[in-house]
Amino acid sequence: MTETLNVLVFTCEGREHLLQKTWASFAPRLEGIKHRLILAIDGHVSPEASAIIRPNVVVQNYQRQGYIQSILNAISIIDSELFLWLEDDWQITGEF
Repeated sequence: MTETLNVLVFTCEGREHLLQKTWASFAPRLEGIKHRLILAIDGHVSPEASAIIRPNVVVQNYQRQGYIQSILNAISIIDSELFLWLEDDWQITGEF
């Protein structure tokens, strides 16, 4: 049985514009990998942020509660031993 990889993508108010470049560098590497995409948002972000990555699950604090609270909320729904963590301003340049 193949376990589903949980992919956590974190962003917050005022930083969602970074997602497009990050996601473009990362998304092709998920092809062929069974995964569940979780977008964790701290504060208000534009609807386009979610449309860029098309997550399976969105975990959002509508009022900013801080980065740590967003992380705790997102991690609380992880249902596998392993998960992949991706920040809104990271770019993947190598293979994995």
